[in-house]
Amino acid sequence: MLEQFLAVARVVVRHLGAYGDLLGNDLAAARRAAIAQLWAGVILAATALVASLLLCLWVVALTWDTAYRSTSIASLAGVFVALAAGAWLRMHASGRRVPSPFPRTARAWEQDRVLLQELMARDGPPAGESGRESGTA
Repeated sequence: MLEQFLAVARVVVRHLGAYGDLLGNDLAAARRAAIAQLWAGVILAATALVASLLLCLWVVALTWDTAYRSTSIASLAGVFVALAAGAWLRMHASGRRVPSPFPRTARAWEQDRVLLQELMARDGPPAGESGRESGTA
């Protein structure tokens, strides 16, 4: 009985160590992905800002000496308001679909849970207990 307990304890300790490794790997992968996404977003935002400023400058320069100067400036402002509203809606909608954290660890826990259920079902009740009350025939 003690040997079985020690064997189970060793398995549990090994699994806890493996869970720690999985959690560490999941955290490292999430960190790398977050940093890459952050840098891509910063570069995208900076280049889009410069491009849009140059485009606006070009449109205003083309219409400066015409009667459409105010109309072009108001149209550009309207375009940017619409883009900002669309970006806000997209960001608000995507905030609801946050990926679950630690996917590999969750998969490993699910596999271990299924394995433990199978092992417990296979072993059945302890010896001497057949599920019937003793003393009845």
